[in-house]
Amino acid sequence: MAEFWGAGDNAIYALQVLFYFVMFIGFFLLPLHREDRKAILYEDPQERKPLVMIFLPFFIMGLFTVLYTLLLQAVAPRLYESFINAPNLLEGLDFGTNPWAFVLTFLAVVILAPVVEEIVFRGILFNLLNRKRGMATAMVVSSILFGVLHLETMVPTAIIGFTLCFIYQKTGSLKLVMGAHMFNNLMAFSLPFLIGDLNTQDAAYLTLSLVLFLLYVASSLYFVYYVLKNRSAFQRRSPIYRAWRDDFDL
Repeated sequence: MAEFWGAGDNAIYALQVLFYFVMFIGFFLLPLHREDRKAILYEDPQERKPLVMIFLPFFIMGLFTVLYTLLLQAVAPRLYESFINAPNLLEGLDFGTNPWAFVLTFLAVVILAPVVEEIVFRGILFNLLNRKRGMATAMVVSSILFGVLHLETMVPTAIIGFTLCFIYQKTGSLKLVMGAHMFNNLMAFSLPFLIGDLNTQDAAYLTLSLVLFLLYVASSLYFVYYVLKNRSAFQRRSPIYRAWRDDFDL
């Protein structure tokens, strides 16, 4: 145990894990009745839950990150510098000599963050907003607040928040969007390891960049098609109200 606390910044990564546990307890376990928690995690059996939706948000966010970066570079150089130099949790870490840093970071970023953030922003906030406001307003406001939580990456994160929100609204499955959020964070966590040693001029790096960009575009176009095809979802109530017909205390 002394070795754990003596490993530099391990306390910081342990606090990240603790933060998500506190959020889970403070927003989900303590304030909500058992029936309300059950309602939030309810899976609508009448809605299709295409597994492709697990992968789309990552690629959509990738495209908007590229576009947002180019926009900032052109019109707001200072914001551009702040954006590209945003703190990276993995920067400077040697997981070979400090495996606890890897374990705690992976647990916080890839497992806990998607579960807790989806419960708070989609399961609670989005549904709560729809009780008082229209569907579009509930989607936009909950997505903007989700983006604000992530500071420097606010705009691309708000976009992925809207994407996750629509998937949740259409499929009625919070677990599906948790899976999509986990895949997004897993890729963000893994890519620095996969491309960290590649030179930006290497053929392998350029090929990977091209493949990713094509996937970004194809996924974004497919999601636009998916939204247009299922635009009637904007006219429906959010998943909790469809399933429980207002019979809960949220």
